[in-house]
Amino acid sequence: MNSYYIIPFQRIETDHICCSLRINKQHGFFLIDTGASNSCIAKIKQEHYQLVAQEEPTEAAGAGAEKLEAQKMKKAFWQDSKGTPLGAFPVMLLDLESINNTLAKQGAPGIDGIIGADLLTEMKALIDYDKMELRLQL
Repeated sequence: MNSYYIIPFQRIETDHICCSLRINKQHGFFLIDTGASNSCIAKIKQEHYQLVAQEEPTEAAGAGAEKLEAQKMKKAFWQDSKGTPLGAFPVMLLDLESINNTLAKQGAPGIDGIIGADLLTEMKALIDYDKMELRLQL
């Protein structure tokens, strides 16, 4: 039988699902996006989350037409909101200002980052919409 970390999530005003997590022991609010290939943190939060660059910035592609500058960071230590360790995973640094502006226009809270398919796949994630839980395999 598989054991899972249970991470409660909520639907925000835009119907996106988000959860609270810690990165390098700092609390944050993250959008869960199965379509995002990489987990990322807002560029303006690099210092807050004590993220260290691993590579120079590169151009990244998003679902929209605009070009994005992304920068790979060294692995960050992820925890649930209570401090239970989830593991060390790489993150990308990305400018999320336009996403947060769009969320704000719709009355939704801003996000610190996005949990993408990289982490969701590695942790064999299950999303239970009925119970509003993200389950990550131990």
